[in-house]
Amino acid sequence: MIIHQPEIEASQGEVCLSARIETEKSIPYLPERLWYRFPEGYLNYITDRSDGFLVSLLLVAMHLGEAVQVRGVVSPRLASSLPAIQETYLRSRPKRLQLVSLHYAHLEEMAAGQVLGGVACAFSGGIDSLYTLYTRLPDSTQPASDPLTHGIFIDGFDIFLHQKGTYQHLLQKYSDYFEKLGLQLLTVRTNVYAFTQFRVDWTIASEPALVGTALTFAGLLKRFIKPGGYELRRAAMPQAGYHTIPLMSTESMQIVLDRPDLHRFEKLRGIAGWWGAQQNLRVCINPVKNEDGSACYRCAKCLNTLTFLELLGVRHKFANFPRPFSLRLFLRFCLATNDYPSYYPDNPRYYRQHGRIDLALVYFLLYIPLSLKPTLRKLAVKWLRPDWLYRLERRVYRQHVA
Repeated sequence: MIIHQPEIEASQGEVCLSARIETEKSIPYLPERLWYRFPEGYLNYITDRSDGFLVSLLLVAMHLGEAVQVRGVVSPRLASSLPAIQETYLRSRPKRLQLVSLHYAHLEEMAAGQVLGGVACAFSGGIDSLYTLYTRLPDSTQPASDPLTHGIFIDGFDIFLHQKGTYQHLLQKYSDYFEKLGLQLLTVRTNVYAFTQFRVDWTIASEPALVGTALTFAGLLKRFIKPGGYELRRAAMPQAGYHTIPLMSTESMQIVLDRPDLHRFEKLRGIAGWWGAQQNLRVCINPVKNEDGSACYRCAKCLNTLTFLELLGVRHKFANFPRPFSLRLFLRFCLATNDYPSYYPDNPRYYRQHGRIDLALVYFLLYIPLSLKPTLRKLAVKWLRPDWLYRLERRVYRQHVA
């Protein structure tokens, strides 16, 4: 894989940062260029360095098994960390990834004087990002070094590029929200998801893609805070992001993983009384979303959050969860997720703590039959050829391909 020198082009009110991506073999549906698009006022914020492109495409190269040649400028600190980053991701997906060699045309630090000194966090409206925002506001009672100055809202991650109505509605809502907080919400559109879709599991591919997107703001940010997603679980090995995300730092931008040890229920408890969370909480992972950001009441994430709000007794305060909780919806949650016994291992503890023994009982009664779903999927991945699996997934989800 060759990552060519990034180019910056301004036209029609936008600034486009893009690089041509060349692979050794022909890859179906792989875009020719990785691009990021910003409002035209961001011209001094972005950089034509290759750090963000390299980080974003690392797992794609590991999936394809192709050596990477980077034609642009790369941070020496980042380059020295990439072998350890590769090793960690390889341990998490040994059958889908492989180590690749990395070759750089030019290693050079970015001068500190070129950075404006902003501090940003990724913002999606989810529990993790709202918690990070709440605890790092300039006037927060929580102790935090370098309070936030910006948030980053991305089109092309959980919102697909073709869902323009959803993105524009939420962009206006969140921009107004950040203005009330005295912060600036940075916006960016990118096609990075098209490089990973049906190739690398997005649950891990989104981590470097998110950091890579932040690294394009090298002229603005000295620190980027990635909200933790419970990477450090009790009695379990930490997820790959716990080890790798801080290693993606450069000399001029520190990458921070915020509270990877804290369960989302505890985070939700901490922000449940905050108006910002009550008006803006949005967790939907349904490919077909409601444009206003309200819960779909069909995907596992919306239904799990609904259950948490019910346990805390605050569901009625949250604007995006207008419908009440019911046992039928809890059963739908158990059926909606592919692997709830391993993805939500701590949930029964919270059910029991809040007196919902009925929920804990249903959870355990369905444990064995629903554990078969991920087992069958793993068998399919093991026995189907990768190209067959890829075509099957595209066919099943073709209506959601941006």
